[in-house]
Amino acid sequence: MTFYNVISGILFLGACQAFLVMLGTPGMWAAAVLVITILNESVITSELIERTQSPVPYKLGMKLLDFLAFGLLAWALLAVSPVTNTFNVDVAASLWGAGRPRWFWGLLTVYWLVTLCWNQVAGQRDSTKWATPFFYAMHFMALPAFMAAVVNRDAIDFASASVWPSVVALLVVSIYLVSKLVAAKTV
Repeated sequence: MTFYNVISGILFLGACQAFLVMLGTPGMWAAAVLVITILNESVITSELIERTQSPVPYKLGMKLLDFLAFGLLAWALLAVSPVTNTFNVDVAASLWGAGRPRWFWGLLTVYWLVTLCWNQVAGQRDSTKWATPFFYAMHFMALPAFMAAVVNRDAIDFASASVWPSVVALLVVSIYLVSKLVAAKTV
């Protein structure tokens, strides 16, 4: 098992834990977005790098971008669940953005921009490799998170945040993930 798979697994289980801890609260929707976002990260990267035909070479620059993405996702995980989290640390009083929806959504916005850079380095921002709707969607995945950050810029916690941007982001990321089943163009 690679370093990537281990980190990805820890983050996924941590996001699942955050979702379960927040179940029945308005924040569960943001935690669900994090679960699907991390699942998306794991699935597409594994598919591109570990496939048997034409795997994408996993270069140092891509690994460093993955490390940055993991850092952003871990920070987002702690922002959404600062007290009860997979790392077993209470960061409610010490972490910038802990419990603050604006920070959580801002971190996911930056994550999606880093993912777009990763796709560039991996040679995946190529319209000949992907179905047209998926290719364009790839470039706008930061938009739902950015929208949620703007809508919730004044929310002091997830209980006071608007839920609808979380639901929209969850739908968009879920559709994006499932669309990968038919998104790749056959050569």
